[in-house]
Amino acid sequence: MTLLKRDSPNRDSRTAASSQASGSNAQNGLNGQANGGSVSHTLPTYTPTNDNPTNLTEAEMLSAAAGNGNGAAVAEPDIAWAFSNLKIKDSANGFPTPEATLGHLKLLEAFYALKDEVAYTDGAFGLFDCRAPGTEESVAGDQPATIRRLEALAQIREKRWALYVARAADRFESWWTKVLTVMDKAFCNSLGPSLGVKRLRTSDLSNLTSWNKFVDEPALNKYVNDPAKGWKPLKWVWTRDMLPPLDVLMVWHSFMLNPRNYLEDCMRFGLRDTWYAGMPWAAVNDSINDSFYYEVTDAAKNKWTSATGRPWNNLDEASVKSMKCPRCSTLLSIPWTTASMEESARHNWDMNYAGQGYAEPDLLKSCPVCSLNVTHDILRVAKFKRDAEELLRSDYPMGGTVVPGKGGTPITLRDTEPTKIPQSFPNRLIKEHLRSQILDLNSEGYGTRFCRTGNLIYVRSLIEQSVKDKSIIAKINGYKTTGKMF
Repeated sequence: MTLLKRDSPNRDSRTAASSQASGSNAQNGLNGQANGGSVSHTLPTYTPTNDNPTNLTEAEMLSAAAGNGNGAAVAEPDIAWAFSNLKIKDSANGFPTPEATLGHLKLLEAFYALKDEVAYTDGAFGLFDCRAPGTEESVAGDQPATIRRLEALAQIREKRWALYVARAADRFESWWTKVLTVMDKAFCNSLGPSLGVKRLRTSDLSNLTSWNKFVDEPALNKYVNDPAKGWKPLKWVWTRDMLPPLDVLMVWHSFMLNPRNYLEDCMRFGLRDTWYAGMPWAAVNDSINDSFYYEVTDAAKNKWTSATGRPWNNLDEASVKSMKCPRCSTLLSIPWTTASMEESARHNWDMNYAGQGYAEPDLLKSCPVCSLNVTHDILRVAKFKRDAEELLRSDYPMGGTVVPGKGGTPITLRDTEPTKIPQSFPNRLIKEHLRSQILDLNSEGYGTRFCRTGNLIYVRSLIEQSVKDKSIIAKINGYKTTGKMF
């Protein structure tokens, strides 16, 4: 059987060949000024090999079976040509078509090419290959030294990719809130006032009319597909001008792989038509060239920049993350990584240093005003508190309280009483019993007066203590309970 064996990624050969791919790489935005100069690399090469040279290949056996007695090899199909001529259309039955499946593979290869490019962009995030101990020449013939150098290089490249992905997730949040919600709202309004949706509120969970606007697709199609009423198709049509950067598309794709959470957040933020439209395979396929590089229109880049205020290229982002202190709201500038150094520093790479930046596990930033030590634990508590504040102020349900945990499918309501909806119990618990404790999180004294750990363990303890008290449950649900809560 003929296999494709990946050639060893030689750094010098990558650099020498980079000029051939600079046009394609420019579309990915990875040949920018990462370290003061242009950086561009080609994809790794592959060499055909035969894992069993004593036997005929599959192509040769098929050729012989077809009457070609001399066993001559049949030319393998041109994969690049097949991908370049791929045309994706909507599925008639909701299941993926063969073309959409190939388009998915094409996208995954584009993600792989992106990872390879970021990892080998010397100087990205202030991480330079020269920090690996020794040089290729100095460690030649010394196996232990060579291993140490290669391990350091591998860790540096993985570090670049980890930082890139962390920032991609932050950029995705900007796209979700500033682009998707705006587009979805505009499309909903174009369908007519009776079919428009807004952010889901807890009151919608018990209102049949409001609930069906989010979850009852047949009910929507009954109106949308009625030519007499002149409604437009429910699903919007994605174009290349609407697509985000590839790193944001990658996070979106990953989010979709958890369909329960993705559905719930689409419902919570009023992105009904984003959910129904799904991944825009046709537009994505048309935006990936024959070399698996992502190419979009200038209009798409301009829309992204104007809507989010962020550069198209992830690597062109600022080296710090700006955010407000969870306690006093002072504007903080937190570096994405504390492992970066100037190329001239020449310090050897520390294999055990995790870092204290925003995208690193040991985040630590002291607020100069209130002296709060900002950590990931503190930020998780702040996120929970912020969601609770939106619940109390605007009636927006907490995450995890809309779609039931079992099955992952929204339950079609039939004018159910608000106090009888099990999955919304946490919303009622916060509203009617824990509001003061939750609003006090991260305030002056939090972490000393309430708990020593300053993380969500304390929040969990508040909830656990509450649900163990049957009188509290009875008050929240409006009736007595003697057994399990659900």
